[in-house]
Amino acid sequence: MMSHVFEHYFHNVKNTPLQDRICFSVLQTVIETAPKLLEERDECHCQSFI
Repeated sequence: MMSHVFEHYFHNVKNTPLQDRICFSVLQTVIETAPKLLEERDECHCQSFI
């Protein structure tokens, strides 16, 4: 998932603050949620974040 977001975050187009912020938010959510998801694989609340 993160690799797909990186493709859009590190694009060659300048001045896309909204797209950059959305990408950053997705990356931040994945980084925060992934360890919890790995610990609690059966918990639906962690899966719903991603």
